[in-house]
Amino acid sequence: MGLCKCPKRKVTNLFCFEHRVNVCEHCLVANHAKCIVQSYLQWLQDSDYSSNCRLCNTPLAARETTRLVCYDLFHWACLNERAAQLPQNTAPAGYQCPSCSGPIFPPSGPPGTRGLILLSPRPPRSRDGSRKQPLTLLQRAGLLLLLGLLGFLALLALMSRLGRAATDNDPNLDPLMNPHIRVGPS
Repeated sequence: MGLCKCPKRKVTNLFCFEHRVNVCEHCLVANHAKCIVQSYLQWLQDSDYSSNCRLCNTPLAARETTRLVCYDLFHWACLNERAAQLPQNTAPAGYQCPSCSGPIFPPSGPPGTRGLILLSPRPPRSRDGSRKQPLTLLQRAGLLLLLGLLGFLALLALMSRLGRAATDNDPNLDPLMNPHIRVGPS
């Protein structure tokens, strides 16, 4: 454990191997995005580190990187390519860190407790396991128009039934009872 050098002065066990300083999670995101960061005990065991991506063995600074929950750092493209090689029906628990085999997706817990990686977007799955595409704006508008039209037709049918039933026994609407209307031969 050590004290971070940033103005927040937080006690942390994270250690930047490249700059050889303790870092808090705020500094990890702000100042050490492409640095190898692990625990200080890990540094004591293995101070010989490589600043290359463990999947393609090129420098991490060369391309966009992403940090996993276990604090291992990889090129985004390399990790995404590796995830694309997994079967389509792989559960979230099946996505594991290539280095330490830890989970890529954090266990459910309070939001913001640790980092999260997002792989290439896949359409959401329905309960039966099939992938369904979300409705487009045009499809939503068409569905809303259809529902509105059905509602309007139902209202018309209801009003026509209620309207006839209400006027059947009304003497004011009976033409034979109206002195101004002549029915039959004049």
